[in-house]
Formats: sequence, structure tokens, C-alpha cells
Amino acid sequence: HSNSVNAIAISPDGKTVASGSNDETIKLWNLATGAQTRILREHSVSAYNSVYCIAISPDGKTLASGSYGGTIKLWNLVKGELIRTLKGHSNSVNAIAISPDGKTVASASDDRSIKLWNLVTGELIRTLNGHSYPVSSLAISPDGKILASGSNDQTIKLWNLATGEQIRTFKGHSDTVDSVTISPDGKILVSGSNDKTIKIWRLK
Repeated sequence: HSNSVNAIAISPDGKTVASGSNDETIKLWNLATGAQTRILREHSVSAYNSVYCIAISPDGKTLASGSYGGTIKLWNLVKGELIRTLKGHSNSVNAIAISPDGKTVASASDDRSIKLWNLVTGELIRTLNGHSYPVSSLAISPDGKILASGSNDQTIKLWNLATGEQIRTFKGHSDTVDSVTISPDGKILVSGSNDKTIKIWRLK
């Protein structure tokens, strides 16, 4: 890459690493050898398309990427081809997550919203509004029922992924919540913040 690397994802089979960069490309690498296998360039239509986030579907066939320009692109990883571009956010896309069943893509943006998309058709399913500042991080529970979002408003919100209903808000950080993740058993959420702390929350 010729600029900062913002995002990394590993394919479910453990063979491929994908990296997204401010150089407006996504590069695919062989994890065993370190060799570059492919470059995905479609984000590079303007200076506003630094790649901020990437996620790979559970079947390893599709990669979703979010950009500074506010678009989400879906890629066929087998062929290295762009499938479609999803447009709806009015500001940069900071986080991407794909549901365990591979049917839904969640995107979080500086426009303060979270959008849910059909991975197969590209259709916008719904928009989740609730954060008062940009949304910076996302995680989906292993059972696919809960979406967690972290925001510059210093909160973490839990959403019902199927209905879009806001379930709960966690408050405790004193700065932007930059990262969230959920434990494999779905019982614990861990958040990291600009306030220099990591917090552990019980979900169940």
C-alpha cells in the first residue's frame, strides 16, 4: 500500500488476508506466503474514496468495503469483481459487519446512522437512528440476533438485528467508543474508547 492501512479482515478458511487503505485500494494476500494475490480498485473514482472498513462474508465469497466517500461496495472475492455499490449514507462509512447467516450487511457512518442492507440484492432494509454523533464501530452477536454500535456520543447501543428495535444503551465511557466486539458465547461485550479504557459489559 502507498498510504495508511485502515482495515484488515481474514477469510473464514484462513487462507486470505484483505487490507483496505487510504490509497483507495483493497489488496488480497496469501496468508501462508505473504504474496499479494489481487488488487480491488473500484473505490478509486475520486480522492474521497479511502477504504475505511472491510468485512468478509461467512462463506468467504463476498467482501464488503466502506469508504470515506460514503459508499459501500460488495465484491466477489472468487473473481475479484465488483458486484454492486450501495449508496445511502451522506458521510463516511466507518464500520462494516456481516451477519453470521451471510444475509445482512450493517454499515455505520459519520452521518450518525446505521444502515442494514440485503447482502444478496443490495436492497436497503432499514436505517437505525439513535446515536447523536458519528457511529464508529459495529459488532454482531454470534447468533445474529444483536447488533452493537459504538459512537462518538460515548455510548454503546444494542439493536435487534431482525426488527431494528433499539434494545439498550450502555453508558460509561467519557470519549468516543472506537471498537466493540462480542464474545463467542454472546454473553459479553467489550468496548474500547479514546478515553484510554476498555470496558466489559454483560449481555446475558
